[in-house]
Amino acid sequence: MTSDYLSMHEVKAAELGLLRIFNSYCRENNLRYSMGSGTLLGAVRHKGFIPWDDDIDVIMPIEDYKQFLAGFPAREGADCSSIRLASKSNLKGSAAIPFEKLVNTSIEVKSAYIAKSIREYVWIDIFPIVSFDNEAEANKAWKSAVRYKYLFQASRWGSGQAGIAGRLKAFFGSIAKHTSLQQWALGKLRTMTECGTFTSKGMAANLSWAVSGSLEVFPAALFNDLIEYEFENERFYGFRDADCYLSLMYGDYLTLPPVDKRITHALKAWRVTPSDTNKPLSNENLKEQSC
Repeated sequence: MTSDYLSMHEVKAAELGLLRIFNSYCRENNLRYSMGSGTLLGAVRHKGFIPWDDDIDVIMPIEDYKQFLAGFPAREGADCSSIRLASKSNLKGSAAIPFEKLVNTSIEVKSAYIAKSIREYVWIDIFPIVSFDNEAEANKAWKSAVRYKYLFQASRWGSGQAGIAGRLKAFFGSIAKHTSLQQWALGKLRTMTECGTFTSKGMAANLSWAVSGSLEVFPAALFNDLIEYEFENERFYGFRDADCYLSLMYGDYLTLPPVDKRITHALKAWRVTPSDTNKPLSNENLKEQSC
């Protein structure tokens, strides 16, 4: 690892490049997606990244998600590209996760919240969405997913968090990673999503990464009406009724949170030599590398 860490501006530029590639592929293949959670909030409130945020989230109906996973690795030039699906990267140390990440393997990252044994690359998160006939069913599934996610995440906790809570998490994580807890919880999360379906009726939910205290259960019909939003001077899809989605997740989302609630991933990022080329991705060239 080099001591020449990238600036947060450079990290966000690399993430934006991944979003650009994802967006182009989805448009070309008629796949539905919306910016999700803090990314959609950033588009509505800031016309780009939330200033203290450092990642990008997109959400897709499960059928579109499966089509993306099947088609993206088979696109022209995929074999010699540094832009990959995390699950298809076949890189030592890559972590198993219950959703997908689009990664750029020429930029490695490390977060204080992730165990040192896990290797990560700059990414955007891609979450599958399933639907239920009614809100009660969706909320019940969500609560189960929150518990499974907590258990899954325990074995990934690192030692970078300050205070007693950080030390307790690191201790529990060191124990959990030597048990089958992670794989059991991972299997539960994957089954809840992969065995689900999506229709535009009823309520939709992101069960693959259910964050306690931020309920991501919303009307499935929001996917019927997608519009373009400005995000960092570019245009990406989001729900026309973003107010419905964001209000359910965050309440008064237009009011800035207190400074102590402005959470980041505490990322450190640096360039590495991609496995498929000797040339690292430059700041100016954020398009997909090819042979």
